[in-house]
Amino acid sequence: MCVPKERVRGKKHDILKEFLKLHAGEVLSMLYTELNLDDAIAVAREEAREDEKLEIARNLLAEGAAHEFIQRITGLDIETIKNL
Repeated sequence: MCVPKERVRGKKHDILKEFLKLHAGEVLSMLYTELNLDDAIAVAREEAREDEKLEIARNLLAEGAAHEFIQRITGLDIETIKNL
């Protein structure tokens, strides 16, 4: 029963409002950092997928596969495949 009493006290005294007045910059910084971290993870995953496609293309080239076949398998453009 202590928790509900504390919630009521917090609402009556605007504790969160006061906290945000004092620490708004820190709170925003934490939020932006988390969003940037999520973006960084997404970019890293996409780069890893692209690296995998390039590795697969190199292996297929080493086995003598045609450029068009490699394009269908990896989704890479022909020019990228030719430059490998």
